[in-house]
Amino acid sequence: MSSGVRPVQLNVYDLHESNSWLQHIGLGAYHSGLEIGGVEYTFSEAGVAQHPPRQIAGDGVSFKTTEVLGDFIGTMPDVRRILNGLKAEGFAEGEYDVIRNNCNHFCDELAFALTGKRIPPWVNRAATIATWAGLGESKKEGANDKKGGAGTAASSATASAPPSRDRKELTQKQRDLLSKMRTNKSSGGGGRGGAGGAK
Repeated sequence: MSSGVRPVQLNVYDLHESNSWLQHIGLGAYHSGLEIGGVEYTFSEAGVAQHPPRQIAGDGVSFKTTEVLGDFIGTMPDVRRILNGLKAEGFAEGEYDVIRNNCNHFCDELAFALTGKRIPPWVNRAATIATWAGLGESKKEGANDKKGGAGTAASSATASAPPSRDRKELTQKQRDLLSKMRTNKSSGGGGRGGAGGAK
């Protein structure tokens, strides 16, 4: 397939009926998949998978919205190389964790690798808050902490170890992020992170 401009979009699905009222306070349980070239890519316990866009089936799962993220300039083999890089850096079969390494983390990293843009914060806010609160355990020692990723999954093999979960205190990285968000809020600026506006 030839090189060209390919739209990249995020397909978001409601996972629970309570999302109808939780979304009003900026929360919800969502599944997501990233669509490019007529294929939707997602991540689960089975690893990275692909399927036709907006075709997720399951009890209580319903399509919510599509968010246009930008364009990727390249070929589908380029996309596959990026996907292989993500698989090697924490998105392989068995590395799924509902709080620390879920489908939304995957879509965020893939979106950044393809477009330089992140997914909207509201999509994964529940997991972000749970991580900040010290909930959930990493499945293995030294698992990637996707919250602070620089989006270099396709080109970098470095991974940061997750903060200790023995304490309920924020890590320095989380304190710095909160401080930055407070500064942005007081100056009227926006910012990426778990405290973005509700959809």
